[in-house]
Amino acid sequence: MGLSTNTDLQAIFGQVDGLLAKLPSGTEGGSSFNAGEFFKLGNILNGSLDLEGGSSGSNGDQTANMIKSTINTVMSLLDKITNQEAKAAREEVKKNKKAAAELQKEQEKSRAELQSSIDTIQRDIETESTVVTDSTKSLEDVNKELAEKQAELNAIVQKIEKQQKLLAEAKTPEEKAAILGQIQGLSGQISELVGSLGELQSQVEELSQSVENAVTNIETAKGNAVTVQQDGQMEILKLVQEGGTLLTQNTSTQVKGVTNQGVGAGLQAAAEAASSNMFSAGAAPKLYRAANDQSTAGETRASGSLANLQTVLQGIGGLKDNTSLLSHFETAIGSALDAFSGAVGSWNTSVDPVITSIGSFEAVKTGNEELNAAVTSDLSSLGYTAEVDESGEVTVTKEDNGEEEEQNSDNSQIELQTSQFDVQSKLNPFEKVKIEQ
Repeated sequence: MGLSTNTDLQAIFGQVDGLLAKLPSGTEGGSSFNAGEFFKLGNILNGSLDLEGGSSGSNGDQTANMIKSTINTVMSLLDKITNQEAKAAREEVKKNKKAAAELQKEQEKSRAELQSSIDTIQRDIETESTVVTDSTKSLEDVNKELAEKQAELNAIVQKIEKQQKLLAEAKTPEEKAAILGQIQGLSGQISELVGSLGELQSQVEELSQSVENAVTNIETAKGNAVTVQQDGQMEILKLVQEGGTLLTQNTSTQVKGVTNQGVGAGLQAAAEAASSNMFSAGAAPKLYRAANDQSTAGETRASGSLANLQTVLQGIGGLKDNTSLLSHFETAIGSALDAFSGAVGSWNTSVDPVITSIGSFEAVKTGNEELNAAVTSDLSSLGYTAEVDESGEVTVTKEDNGEEEEQNSDNSQIELQTSQFDVQSKLNPFEKVKIEQ
């Protein structure tokens, strides 16, 4: 005859079997428990399995053989049940806990690195924008100085025109020579004025180089911004994938924990059944130990996986910060680059008239050289020379060649080049150039 039937135990075995079927393939944990052998053991103990393949007969030998076979099978199966499931569960949970913590740590590190990269690029763009803005402000100072020099030039030109009128009215060579000397002195002032532009031109060149460097640096910053966005997106994707893997692993651990608890309950029932049967009582202690091992493993996996899942979800949830940073970064960078472009536009608007003005002063230099040559030629024609000292004082000297009276008569009829010199055209080219003051 068979062993006594335990319907509650059979129900537990069925429940555990169902849970085991839900486990993903290839789950980790180092479990030493063999579910199939456990079910076989349970079915033997609760009498649902006939070891000889049929029901027990009335023959005493058959009964004795069945009992002996049952004992041998039970002991053989118990030898395969080790008390290492709780240890395997602890190692599994510990491993998953470490992986979950690493995920959260990676997410926080990724967010910090992303924030640092974003701050650096924004700072670089702001720095270059400041360079361009400051250069434009410095250019305004150059504008003011150029405007002042234009005003000085205009005043000198007016004085030259006044002297030209006096020259046209002069009668004697002496009067003409004196006036020509004054014009030569004024021409010297123009030469000095134009010569002082060298420093302003150097300032404009330095400012232009700074702006050019800023534009180059911005192109580098743009490239870095693209890299940061791409790397940030790839890092988020990687961490999401890692998080998904950890969710699967910890969910598997949780299912295994429930399974362990069911198995523990089944072993407990088996132990109780064995202890109440004289033929299997010797297996009861080992069954009790196995039951405790499975129950402990179940509790460890169930509670540990729940805590680990919360950590994993925190890590995955933290990726929203990374995504938000990237989204804000794209908007902020776009705004910063627009501001930089605006600053460069203001610079271009300001620098064009400055360059034109400086170029015009170069034309004034050429015209002034023509004026000075005309004055020198006219003085020579009249028989005079003029010298201008460092203070701007003009000294006109008559050349002594022994033919004074005859020269005076001839010189009074000479047509002077200086009288015909177009002062406005040659020395005042700024009519169309407006310099902000």
